[in-house]
Amino acid sequence: MNASGITYLTDVVLITCIVAHGRGDEAVKVARDTGVGSAIVYHAHGTGVRERLGLLGIAVETEKEVVTMIASTSQRDLVMHNLYTQLG
Repeated sequence: MNASGITYLTDVVLITCIVAHGRGDEAVKVARDTGVGSAIVYHAHGTGVRERLGLLGIAVETEKEVVTMIASTSQRDLVMHNLYTQLG
């Protein structure tokens, strides 16, 4: 921290996790349990060929939640492993 009161983070990575609608809080909980300080969750709506057609003409849910978090480089692999294994 310098005299102006601004904290500069170094050696960090941005992790973005796209999950099904309603599962953003689960991703935040997993990340916080791993040691990530904070995360941002926001809603997203995607479109594409697979979403329009669906399986056998059934509509596919296109509502998603995007979780964005900043983790230290040393925590990166552990956070990614926990998100992958605990969220499926």
